[in-house]
Parts: sequence; C-alpha cells; structure tokens
Amino acid sequence: MYNEWRLRIPRQASVSTGTTVNELSVLVIDGESTFARAVVLCLSAVPAVRVHVLSRSNRAPLRFSRRLASFHTWDGIHSPSASQECARIAQRVGADLCLAADDAAIKFLACEREHLPVGCAPVPLLASLDVVSDKWEFACFLDAHKFPQPATTLCSTGPAAEERIRALRFPALIKPRIGGNGIGIRQFNDPNTLLSYLFDYPDAWDRNILQTVIAGRDIDCSVLCEHGRVLAYTIQRGFTRADSFQPPGGIEFVDDPRVLSIVSNLMAVLEWNGIAHVDLRDEEGSSQVKVLEVNPRFWGSVLGSLHAGVNFPYLACLAGMDQPFLAPKFHSCRYVAGATAVRQWMRGQFGAKRVGFRFSDTVFRYVMTDPWPTLAELFLKATAHLTAAVQRIAIGPARRNTKEAGRRSSAREET
Repeated sequence: MYNEWRLRIPRQASVSTGTTVNELSVLVIDGESTFARAVVLCLSAVPAVRVHVLSRSNRAPLRFSRRLASFHTWDGIHSPSASQECARIAQRVGADLCLAADDAAIKFLACEREHLPVGCAPVPLLASLDVVSDKWEFACFLDAHKFPQPATTLCSTGPAAEERIRALRFPALIKPRIGGNGIGIRQFNDPNTLLSYLFDYPDAWDRNILQTVIAGRDIDCSVLCEHGRVLAYTIQRGFTRADSFQPPGGIEFVDDPRVLSIVSNLMAVLEWNGIAHVDLRDEEGSSQVKVLEVNPRFWGSVLGSLHAGVNFPYLACLAGMDQPFLAPKFHSCRYVAGATAVRQWMRGQFGAKRVGFRFSDTVFRYVMTDPWPTLAELFLKATAHLTAAVQRIAIGPARRNTKEAGRRSSAREET
C-alpha cells in the first residue's frame, strides 16, 4: 500500500557553514518511530535539506509536520516487498539517500542497501549489529577485548551457572538480553531472592543477564563513525533525577577524555559505521569508566546534541554522500526534556538560578518551530484514554449483570 500526502518543489539553499550546495533530499523510512520526530527536526534545521518521510501508520504525528517535503505510508520494513517499495518511493521523490531513526529500520538498511537505487546514511555491519543487540553477546565481546564492564553472567540453569550467580557481587540487575529503554530490568539484593524469582519464571532462564550494580553515575557518549573512526561525538550526563532505569530528563554536555578514549577504541574494534549511543557508568571512588551497552540507533536526546552544536542526522547524511566535513566541537550546555521541564514549572520553579536551566534549554525551543506533530500526539493520546474510559464504563454493567446471573444460577441450584 502506498499513499502520498504532499510534495513540494526542489530549491537551492545554503547550509549553515555558508557553503552553497545543491539541495540534499533525505527519505526517513521509519516515520512511526518515536525517535523520528527529533531526527526530522535536526534535518530541517539545515535549510539545504528536504525531508521526506515513510511511515507504516497514516496516524503518525509526523504526518502533520510542516517541515516535511512529503509524507507517505507503506507496509513497512517487514513487508516481503519492502525493498522494492522503498526503492520506488525514493525514486519518486528524488531522494539522494535513505535514513533510519530506530534500530529495526537501521538493520533493514544494513541488509537491503545494496538493492536500493539511492545511497544510505552509514549503517553498521550486520555482524557488529548482532554483537551489540544481544547484551550477553556484547558482554562476552567486551570481556574478550578487555574493555571495562560490570561483572556479568548469564541467567542459565545448572550447578555451574548457579555458582557463578552466587559468586557475583550484589545488589545486581537482571536485564533482558534483547531490548532497551530500561524495560524488563529488575534489581535483586541477594542471590537467593534472584534464584527464587528465576525458578518462579522459568521463561527468564537464558533470556536475561545478571550484572553487578556499580555505584556511581551514568555518562553517555553519542558518536557518528566511519569504518570504526569517530567523525563526531558528544558526551552527556544527567543533572536531574531519573525514574527507575530510565534516562534522566535533564542532561548536561561535558568533556571527559576517559569516555572518549574508551568509546573510540570500542568503535574501532567493532569497525562501527553510522551512529550509536554508548551507555557507560562512571564508578564512584575510582577513576574508571565502565561500558554498559551500545544502542545502534538515534537516541531520545538527539535534539540535545543539536543544542550542543552537533547535528548528528545531518552529519550522517553528509557521510552517506561521501561529503567531507570538519569534526564539530560540542559546547558545554544543558538540555531538558518536556515532561521534566513542565514538572519543575508546575512546582512554581522558574529561572536558571532555581531550576538550573532556561526555557531556551528545553525541547520546547525546537517544538515551537513545528508544533503540529506534538499537538497531534497529545490529541491521539487523549482520544485513546477517552476510548479506554468509555469501554470500562460500558463493560462495567455487563460484568455486574454476569455476576448477578451467576449468583441467581447458584441460588437455583442450591434450592
């Protein structure tokens, strides 16, 4: 299925560097992704870039963006004809290259790029993707190449595995081998409680890793690489409290040579292509930084990187077009997500001195330039909540009637 919503006429434009170039036309192939909106905002910050979007859903909030040259729906990357459909739309809109925001679509491009008539932003080798996408495989990789990491073992059955679990220092975290965004992570303070949990949920065996909790603070590094060489990077850490195993809503960009050294070496060994977001832990009481995981996709704070002076989506497109650029230097600043900023303001806290950030340091600075996708998302969420509430109200009497009928039936049987 293919639908086109709008299409504008090509133009000439100048990039922020002042260099006059032919317009760059980019097709973002996963417009339904939660990361796609920020990627589009980054791309559209450069006047020379025209952005086209493919989405599995015609209700994707990006459909309402005024920053798009065109919006199209298709059957998605899992369709048997996905490669041909993507190629047809790319040619139709005159795209110079394809770009993916989320890991599934990035893997699709890694598999199908040779079959597309246009180029792609750099994507990792499939072997590298497989390593970082499985936390146990990645832990084994880090161990084999002597990268610092928390003590890690696989939650598997058998006396030897139980001995390894008991030998680990607690508290420890159980993490699904596949997945991210903190989903499925649980903390256990002793091995007996953990083993009891695993025996109660046998499906968890071999599907989770166990990792020692490292006292300290999280620090992350975002990179764009080409054949293992870092072309651009930013380093960030949280300055606001985060919900359990979720990224903080407020981040600050900092220099840390230790982080850059470890991440540069890691990307070189992985022979990494494209973007990645590396999670690390700065251990309390030591100077050591330990690697936690690599996310092979754009990250939730990619607009924060733009705020700090590094436009990763645009630079990825330049790299995909083999167009050289000077490595950008990010500057120290703070960036705050919308929900975190609103929580502070609702408490009556305003101003940089009281909350540690200004309005211009929040996502709203960027959302205000293209508000319709955010408004559409709020409307869709409100509609979903209202529909669920109506269904609960409608189901309530039916359940009561069913229970009453059951009681009457029981009474008749007793008599």
